[in-house]
Parts: sequence; C-alpha cells; structure tokens
Amino acid sequence: MNNKVCLSVFSDGVGGAEQVVKKLAYQYSALCFEVLIVTNDELAGYFKDLDGVVVFSIGRLFPFGQQGFFSKVLRFFSKKINFSLFYIFAKTFLVKRYLERNEFNIIHSHLMYDLALVNYLKYFGWKGKTFYTLHGFLNLDPDVKGLVFSNRKFIKYLSCLDNITCVSSGILTYINDNYPVLLSRTVYISNAVDASIINRQVIGDHVAPINFIFVGGDKYVKGGDLLRNSIEYVAHTVGTQKFNVFILGPVSQGSSWYELSQKLNNINIIGFVQAPEHIRYIRDADILIMPSRTEGYPLAVLEAFSQSVGVIGSNIPSLVSLLNNEAIFEFDSISLGDKMIEIINSPEEFVRIKSHALEYVIPTWNVICEKYIQIYNR
Repeated sequence: MNNKVCLSVFSDGVGGAEQVVKKLAYQYSALCFEVLIVTNDELAGYFKDLDGVVVFSIGRLFPFGQQGFFSKVLRFFSKKINFSLFYIFAKTFLVKRYLERNEFNIIHSHLMYDLALVNYLKYFGWKGKTFYTLHGFLNLDPDVKGLVFSNRKFIKYLSCLDNITCVSSGILTYINDNYPVLLSRTVYISNAVDASIINRQVIGDHVAPINFIFVGGDKYVKGGDLLRNSIEYVAHTVGTQKFNVFILGPVSQGSSWYELSQKLNNINIIGFVQAPEHIRYIRDADILIMPSRTEGYPLAVLEAFSQSVGVIGSNIPSLVSLLNNEAIFEFDSISLGDKMIEIINSPEEFVRIKSHALEYVIPTWNVICEKYIQIYNR
C-alpha cells in the first residue's frame, strides 16, 4: 500500500454515508495519507473544508430538480433510463486516468452510484483494489423496489469487489443468512464518533418538561410521519406542558412539521445544522427518538450516547442491536407514544433509558480507521 486512498461517494445531499466519508478522509489525512474524494458537484462543496484532501468532481449528477429545457427532457426520459448511471459510465475513463496518473491503487465506495463507478473502472481495466461499505439493509432486500439498480445487479457488483465492510453486525448476519457467497469477503466495521466530542455526564433529575429530540427532519425513512402521530397522541394524553420535541434535520417549507407546530406549542423546529454544531442540540436533550424504517449503524445513536442522552428506537435490527429491550418500540404510533408517556411519567424508566448511554462502549474514528487500513493492506 502506497499511503494513498481514494474514497468515492455520489449523492444529492448529505446523509450518514457522506458524513462517514468525510470523517474517514479527515482521519486518513491526519495519518499522513494522500486522500482523494471522487464525488459529484451537488456534494463536492461538503468536502471543500478538508485541508490536504483533493476533491475530484465528475460534474452535476442529479439535474432533475433544475429548471430549463435540458432538465425537463431528462426528467421526461428518466422513467425509462437512469441518466445518472449513464453519466457515471461516460465519466469513468476520466476517473480511471486520474487514478492511474496519480498512482491511487485503492478505491473505497459507499453508495450505489459509486459502486457502479467501481465496477465500471474494472470494466475499463483499472487494476487497483476495490472496497465497498454497506451502510444499510435496503440494497440487500430483493423486495424493495425503485432503487438505483436491481438487487440482482447489486449482488453481482458486490461479488466483483476485493472486500466488503458493513457497519452493523445485523447486516453481517443478514448476509450470512441470504448471501453466503459474499461472506468470505465481508467484514464488520462499525461507525464511530470523534473522541473529542465525547462528553459523558451523570444522569440529571427527571424534571418536566422532558426534552425529546428527533434528527430525521422530513426524511420518510427516518419515520417522522409516525412520530407526528405519536406526538399528538402523547399531547392528548398528558398535555403539552410535560414534554418538548425538537426537530433537527432538513425540513421543507411545506412540511407537516410546521402544521403540527401551529397546533401544539411544544414543537421546536430547528432544521438542518452543520456538524459538529448539531451536537449541542443533542446534548441539551434528554431522549433521542429514532422511529426509523431502516438504519445501518446510525451515527445519531452514537452521538447521543457520547452526550449521555438516552435513545429509544423502532424494532429494526440495527437499533435492536444497539439498544436495550426497554428502549425498543413496535413500529406504530401508539407503541411509540406509550414509550414516550412512560418516560414522561416514570423517573425509573427515564433513568433506565439514559443509563444505557453511560454504559455503552463508544467506538472512535481513530480506532475505526486503523481497522480499515488493515483491510486495505490485506
């Protein structure tokens, strides 16, 4: 290994995988690695503040939200043809030439579009090592429709890689049960937090109002629609004076969160806050609510634990593996609402949920990066 690493990620906005790429790039650079990030215009600005890291953009990958004749034509035909994949294929030779000229022999991809890039690179004869991190379950589930490409093609692409990592033990178990052919090249490496943000404190008193925080904004996969119904149920049961809910994450102008905030005076919409500033909002909360439909290894849970904030979550594998049984609720608004009411009314339950945050051993990025480097060196 020549102390050069290329990380690739293509998407139309910042989420968990994009944050992981930024953290890895920062840590590798601190370890004196030469780091290249291959991405697209919509995301490139997110990485520009990384000193010593080169950002190579292939251009605008998601023009469908833009105005103009060309964008309208693309939107019309996109139902039949994935133009983003076609565009990546067209740009692959430029990426290959850059990697070869600058002697990058490792590329580590993180999402479906950049997994396609890695396979196109191999098609064009690039000889370097290829890695991919599975950040969630969705792409592995053959019953989920409407993804970038079919489950069958996704598994085929994974089969061509040198190594696969997954961010939760639940994903590794799923691969073992459903895709044993991938198991020999798959390694579990969790997500992490910066050691510098860990600020664990003793559990405070159970004092009303209890402050809940939700970090999913408008994202459907994060379960905000379920939480809104639960909040109304809780407010009807115990009143609004006994609890507050803070909404962190991107929230559109027409969001149902604004409608709910007009009805209830305990809804506080913060919106998107750039990391690491968002940590102070988590720190000020008592309980993080995770009513997610799917997760890999949610960074928000680790961030909450790092601030002694308790977490309750839906009964999906990744959250079940991170939380105690008493912190898990069924994926319905009454179950979540009842869990919130229990925390509001019971000091014992409040302490029980928050105690797990103090007990959990939190992985840090400096340790996790060393694990990735070991994989690269195999």
